[in-house]
This record gives sequence, structure tokens and C-alpha cells, in this order.
Amino acid sequence: MLEDYGLGDLITYIFENFGNLIEGSKKLLKLLFLIQYERINNSIIKYYALDKPIARSEFFIWYYGPFSNTVYQFIDQHIEIDTTKRPYKLFLSKKISNHKLPETVQERVDKILARYKNKTGHELELLVNATLGLDTASKLEHMGWYVDDYIKQRFKLMKIDLLKE
Repeated sequence: MLEDYGLGDLITYIFENFGNLIEGSKKLLKLLFLIQYERINNSIIKYYALDKPIARSEFFIWYYGPFSNTVYQFIDQHIEIDTTKRPYKLFLSKKISNHKLPETVQERVDKILARYKNKTGHELELLVNATLGLDTASKLEHMGWYVDDYIKQRFKLMKIDLLKE
């Protein structure tokens, strides 16, 4: 039987790949979104692991694109922020998890980090908004909508479980 993991395990893994320092919460949020969603033509794939979203988060449309209360609350409770100069730096003052991610989840995360690690939070925001076809008007029109509901209206939503037993 495969062992489950949580948001803390995933975020710990991401921070380890960044040398424990990420420039801004926007960058972390958008990377988690890109780990969970991928656009291929007119379809958007939502990745799952053990019947739960791979990033262990649901996203909704907000001013800077997809946003997750779960991730934001996690940042607020577990992550230190250096606000001495912009962009603000996020870091883990202590390791949140020693739990290893399942191999296929780790491969998905590694693929996204390899592709987008060097992008700024703003660059990732533009990329994610383009992925969803969100411009200023459509963000305002759909503000607060769950991303999945928005996707179902505009695209074909496909679900792939990387750990289906």
C-alpha cells in the first residue's frame, strides 16, 4: 500500500530544491498550481495522488491569478518571511517534514521545478494566467470561483491520478 503525504511534505521538498529560500509567496503558490495543473491544447489536466489533488490544495481565481487559502494559511503558520527588502524571501526555520514523497509525485514536482525554478513570481503569474486564459476582465468576472469550475466552463478538464492503486 502506498503511503500518503501532505502539503507540508510537498512544500518541504520544494524548499529543499531551492536551498531553503524562495522569493515570495506568489512564486510558491504558482509553482504549486503548475504542479497540479497542466494545459495541453484545449484540455487542462488536474493531477491527483491517491484520489486527492497532487498539491493537496484547491485553488480559486483571485487578483493575481489562482490562489489557495490552504497554501496561504500554511505559509502563515509554518514559513518565515524576510521582509527587509523586496522581493521578500520565504524560508523554513525548521524542517516541517521528513516524509518522502511518492516517486511519481516527486517526478512531477522535479519536472515543474526544472522548467520554472528560475522564473520570478510575476513571470509565473503571467504564465499561469495565460494557461487559464485569464485576463483582467475574466479575473474580475470570475473572482472567487474555484479554478475547476472555471476550467469546466472554458476547457475540457481531465483528471490523472499518478498513484492509482
